[in-house]
Amino acid sequence: MEQKRILWVVAGVGIFLVIVIGAALFFYSPSAVTEVPPAPAVTTRMQPLPVAPPVPPNYTDPALAGIDLNALGNAAATNAAVSAFTTVNGTIIGGAATPPPPPPEEKVMAKKPAPKKVEPKKAPPKKAPPKEKAYWIQVASFLDQIYADQARETLAASKIDSDVFTKDNGGKTYYRVRVGPYKTRSEAEYWMNIIRDIRNNKGQALYSGSFIAEVVVSK
Repeated sequence: MEQKRILWVVAGVGIFLVIVIGAALFFYSPSAVTEVPPAPAVTTRMQPLPVAPPVPPNYTDPALAGIDLNALGNAAATNAAVSAFTTVNGTIIGGAATPPPPPPEEKVMAKKPAPKKVEPKKAPPKKAPPKEKAYWIQVASFLDQIYADQARETLAASKIDSDVFTKDNGGKTYYRVRVGPYKTRSEAEYWMNIIRDIRNNKGQALYSGSFIAEVVVSK
């Protein structure tokens, strides 16, 4: 019996909770809430402010005495009267003033282009003069000029022209007797053989040690 009572009590409590939860969901659901319409917008119209009537200017300066600007029927007369008033006091009271003259236009001088620098033309490089070989016959070399002059006289007796050249070597001056120049070596060898064959009264060869010197000279 006790168990049946407990079961009935539990069943009754469950049914009560179901009823309470269902009522709460019914009353607080979004569809049940009544929407409140928005309040109508209030439009306020601004009343225009009253505008005061324009007050005509009052010219009290003695320079405009006797001039009735209202009586003047054209704008040219009005501008003349205001201009006269402006020149007296330096201040314009009412009316339209004559605009000041525009400033004088400044002449803009066009800039002349800078002159171009003309570089001087470079002279073409000078070509080295062509060179050629020359052949001399060195007859003899002496430390005393007297012997060199005697050798020249001996060669002249055989109809051979010669020259004396000096050269310093080791602090000494040498006098060299030479014959030439010749353009070809074969020509120089021909005359060297003749010079080597020159002999003294005893039949001794005087210039057997002659040789050919090759020299490069400009044309």
